[in-house]
Amino acid sequence: MRDTHYLVTQAVAFSQSYYGYSCAGHPEEQTLASLIFLLAHSTLFRYFALMVSKSQGADRMMFIKQDFDTLPFPDIAKIPTKTKTTIRSLAQRLQHDASKPWREINEFVFRLYGLDADAVQVAEDTLFSAASYRKAGKAALDRTTRDTRADFVQTLREALEPYFDVCGEHAAVREAEFQLDAWREPWFFLAVSREADSVSVNPSLMRKAMDAANQRGCSRIIVHAPRKRGLLLGLLNQRRWWTVTRARLCAQHIIRQRLGECGLVEHL
Repeated sequence: MRDTHYLVTQAVAFSQSYYGYSCAGHPEEQTLASLIFLLAHSTLFRYFALMVSKSQGADRMMFIKQDFDTLPFPDIAKIPTKTKTTIRSLAQRLQHDASKPWREINEFVFRLYGLDADAVQVAEDTLFSAASYRKAGKAALDRTTRDTRADFVQTLREALEPYFDVCGEHAAVREAEFQLDAWREPWFFLAVSREADSVSVNPSLMRKAMDAANQRGCSRIIVHAPRKRGLLLGLLNQRRWWTVTRARLCAQHIIRQRLGECGLVEHL
């Protein structure tokens, strides 16, 4: 569900108090009003409000005018003419088109603020995970499937591959073999190793690891395989823990602290 905002271009009277902005008298009032209109509907602002708002996460998912006032605002005078035309066009389409151009708006706003694809991914993944206690965000609490884990697995492998490649190896990230099709545990495990290795582990050890993690409220388990043949990475089996951003964080942890468990030998 998206918040509702309106762009008014004529004199109006209100039956009750509303928060808003008046752009009347500004040298570029139409462009200014259109940009405010777009930002208020953007994913970037929803992410920003989640990070700074005093009301987010309270009884209702809402933000206040102070949150929008805090958002760094582009200098209209420095925006190129072509970009201003795009701002007005997108605002017009958002206000009147039956099929709203959400993707175009978000891509435009992120680009306007100079954010790259990684930053966009962080914002989208954070909003997906943080909305998990709301009806609209129920998917974040769903159990993972092979399909919903696919992006995580690919991102983790791609992040690890350069560190294996420099040692003359290839990174393998596979679903751990001990998990049967009927696996109903609150955890799911991936095996991380050299491509030629397989990660075997004692099932009773995994049971103890899961019990200990449950008691301590952990969200990640790492178990080393014998003889430096790799490791098992376990995450809570809900989609909010299996985002692309989480995969990058797990990759950084493995690279900095656990890479030696994969038996890599640097070729000189």
